[in-house]
Amino acid sequence: MKELSGEKMEPLIQALNIPEDVCILYAGAGTGEYFTIPILKALKSAKRYVAFEIREEYLEKLVNNLAREAPFVFPDLILADGFNLPFKNETFDVVFAASYLNTIDDNESTFKELLRVCKSGGKVVSTVSTAWTSDVIHYDGYYPFAGHQRLSELMEKKGTIRRKVFADKFHRTASPGLPDYRFGEMFVRAGLKEVGFIPLPWHKSNSLNSSEKIDSIDYWINRVRRRTKLNDFYQEGMTRKEFAELLHLLRKKKEFITLNPGYKHFGWSAGINLYLTGIKS
Repeated sequence: MKELSGEKMEPLIQALNIPEDVCILYAGAGTGEYFTIPILKALKSAKRYVAFEIREEYLEKLVNNLAREAPFVFPDLILADGFNLPFKNETFDVVFAASYLNTIDDNESTFKELLRVCKSGGKVVSTVSTAWTSDVIHYDGYYPFAGHQRLSELMEKKGTIRRKVFADKFHRTASPGLPDYRFGEMFVRAGLKEVGFIPLPWHKSNSLNSSEKIDSIDYWINRVRRRTKLNDFYQEGMTRKEFAELLHLLRKKKEFITLNPGYKHFGWSAGINLYLTGIKS
């Protein structure tokens, strides 16, 4: 059975000292696995919990994930544009923007919109670094087919370049290696008080059956195919020959799993996220 991705959010909620009976907004809900659902499960006592997402297909997946992972909670799910939210001024006591601001080019404008709907004295929380930009320990399991070690090397190289390309694209003004820290300055410029950071380590493990693992490999095959169209990867030193080799080895891994349906598939990942917090004046 595949476990829900993401991290345990109870320590974050405790550190934020969020009172009961509050109205909470979650920005950029996505499909919910990594932040939305874990935060929702940790809160428990919110008077109203609203999550918005601009992509309808993601909201549909979020509904399914909620039904499976948190059937006891009933948030309001809104299809909305983060630059023009359908809420009155000062509606929410807490605004979560975990892994949201760093995915939008004009994050200053969308941040102002989040502040508009946050109450005076309300709390704003944003991810500072995520698995996309921070160092992550990752182990995908052992698969004894010819080329498995080379596959691990190529996946690691691709991942390192991907994190650098992602950081360069969305954090051009950031210091090297600290791609999201500039959001602290944005919080201060906006007049938020008590701006600070909360570190939260995370880890996940999974034990997948063969069909789930094949689905996972198909996902990576499609991702690699898309990456071959990005000149950024070639400029950073990953060659077309290496991409072709990577695709070949992913297919070899899929073949091994298909031919060995009883093989145990186990993997794990770990890292640390930093959460930036502030209080609206």
